[in-house]
Amino acid sequence: MQVLERDAGPPKVFRGENPPLLHANIAAFERLLAHDRRARIVLANFGEDPTGQFSLALARRLLAAHPNLYLIVTPLPVRDGESFETSPFNTGGNLRREWLQLVADFPDRFPLGSLSFHAAAPNGQRRAAPDAVGPARKLIAALPADLRHRLTVDTALALYGLR
Repeated sequence: MQVLERDAGPPKVFRGENPPLLHANIAAFERLLAHDRRARIVLANFGEDPTGQFSLALARRLLAAHPNLYLIVTPLPVRDGESFETSPFNTGGNLRREWLQLVADFPDRFPLGSLSFHAAAPNGQRRAAPDAVGPARKLIAALPADLRHRLTVDTALALYGLR
């Protein structure tokens, strides 16, 4: 899901056929979150925001209001000096202080993930896209030790009831 606070046209990075107008969806998303507080809602790809509407302030507001919301951190490599506000890294490739503060304030709500695309090679074998996990490894290395273990192990164990 792309987070939209207001109606907007689809971003240029969207591929395929898309409607000419994407409708605001935050109010409906919050109704879903409030409907059953026991249901854990996991929003993927926090770190990417092609619409430009998912801010750290909005993430903070949603996390504070909805204890059943989780945001999977998906760090992406910074391309052409572009960095999304929800990206852990700034355009210089350094961990952003305001991003780290949000995660530190809600450490049990951010499981760590990575975007891995797999394509068939000419010989029919599956292969991962280059550098699929590099940004995730960079993020893990940049996190303070206490947050590192929480995001990479503890949160996933608790969220999915694993032992």
